[in-house]
Amino acid sequence: MPEITSSVTDSLKAGNRVVAFGIAAIVLILLAAMRNIPDDMYEASLIDGASVSARFFRITLPLISPAVFF
Repeated sequence: MPEITSSVTDSLKAGNRVVAFGIAAIVLILLAAMRNIPDDMYEASLIDGASVSARFFRITLPLISPAVFF
């Protein structure tokens, strides 16, 4: 079995860092978008009796869609 050279393993490590940074950036953007959703929206949906999935698809997802499609 041929040995993997150190340059190949170094490039794989660098690629993993880029992917990890990209995932972290996406998570931060989505977290910031979700924190901007007013609590009043969720309180009103609780009073109306909305389920968790209804709250996600009718409140959370539409309000963070600008960040998702950024």
